[in-house]
Amino acid sequence: ATFIEGKDFDIKIDYVDMINYSLAQNDYAVLREIQILNLREDCNLDNIKLKVYSNTNFIYEFEQEIPSIECEKSLTIYKPKINYNYDFFREIIERFTTHFFVEVLDKDDNVIFKKPYKINILPYQHWLGTQIYPSLSAAYIVPNDNEIRRIVSEASIKLKECYVRNIFTTNL
Repeated sequence: ATFIEGKDFDIKIDYVDMINYSLAQNDYAVLREIQILNLREDCNLDNIKLKVYSNTNFIYEFEQEIPSIECEKSLTIYKPKINYNYDFFREIIERFTTHFFVEVLDKDDNVIFKKPYKINILPYQHWLGTQIYPSLSAAYIVPNDNEIRRIVSEASIKLKECYVRNIFTTNL
């Protein structure tokens, strides 16, 4: 949880700290949950805006208007619809660390909360194991990968050579 002294709300973020192309391609939720708790005892938290974005553009900017959160109540946004920049993930060949940011803005678009969250972007074919999303294990078999094409091409040449040799050496 993040508490901002002098502010009248608390924010809790549940997110994954690593992602790669296969997770993005299958729309795995990088943000599982965002909870905003209104700590005010006497009035609602009105007309705020939630914004999520990245400094490296691995996700597109997400915004959600929040008309009101009642006194001492919370609003939870489950799996906000964060859109991935798929082209960004296709180009990743080395693991690196970046950030995405969560901001809360008041009715005049003044930032009243901003915090970076660290995330590791993993290479295109980095397998995350079976703990994160076991059903994606088959996603790492990529028939259109350039290396697979090269291997299949070489294998077809060898197969053709064997076939031609076999035709001339087989007694009919």
